[in-house]
Amino acid sequence: MSTTCMKFMSDFYTNRMCLNYKPEDIAIACMDTALHLHGFVQHLKMFHPWHEGFSVDLTEEKVKEMKRNLLRLYKHRFRLGTSADVEEILSSSLEEVLNPEKE
Repeated sequence: MSTTCMKFMSDFYTNRMCLNYKPEDIAIACMDTALHLHGFVQHLKMFHPWHEGFSVDLTEEKVKEMKRNLLRLYKHRFRLGTSADVEEILSSSLEEVLNPEKE
């Protein structure tokens, strides 16, 4: 999971949208996305929102916005040149993360 997080952050920082967010918020969004994709989100439901202690002004809506922006990079991977192995992880879970209310 740590490798996935690092690849998410690396890819997020290759785009100028990273200028819109604080670094710690980007790290949280990348970790949240990786937790979701690897199936660990259910284990953290009792600590909802789990990231509250790391960033006092970060809202759930802002995390979702950053996750959507991150995953949109992978929709356009050929144009943006993102990590191919992260794309493999996302291929089956992209819709699920972009539309979590369907769960």
